[in-house]
Parts: sequence; C-alpha cells; structure tokens
Amino acid sequence: MPSYNYRCLHCGHTESVVQSFQDTLAPACTTCGGLTERIIEQAPTVLKSTPDPTPTEPETHECHSACVMHRRSSLNTLPAD
Repeated sequence: MPSYNYRCLHCGHTESVVQSFQDTLAPACTTCGGLTERIIEQAPTVLKSTPDPTPTEPETHECHSACVMHRRSSLNTLPAD
C-alpha cells in the first residue's frame, strides 16, 4: 500500500500515513486531532543529457564544412590581430 504525507491544518505537524487507494478521507492529526491535508510532493525529475555532436573521429566525418562540428571549431578560433 502507498504511503502519503499529511500536514495538520491546526498545529502544522506532518506525518507519513500508509493508506489503501480506496481511502478517501484524510486521517486526523495524531498530535492534536485536527484536520489534515495531503502534501503533494514533486516527482523526481530526470534530466536527459544530449550527446556531444562532435564525432570521436573527425577524419571519418565527411560533411565538409556544412555541419555543426565544423562551424563550432571555426567559431572557437579567434581572428589574428
């Protein structure tokens, strides 16, 4: 059964309660007996990393100067003064 976190509206006490999916009523606060509300927590976020567009072997990469790899390398070089 899932557990949910509840916060008391009167005293602010928080606790974790194991409930079934059919339970619709919030439990009373175990500290003061007041009304509680379920704390909605954010789900964990998984960030996907983007692959590096630079190929590992540039000599086998035959796009000439049209791809991002070649434009990036030309942008990283500063013109001579």
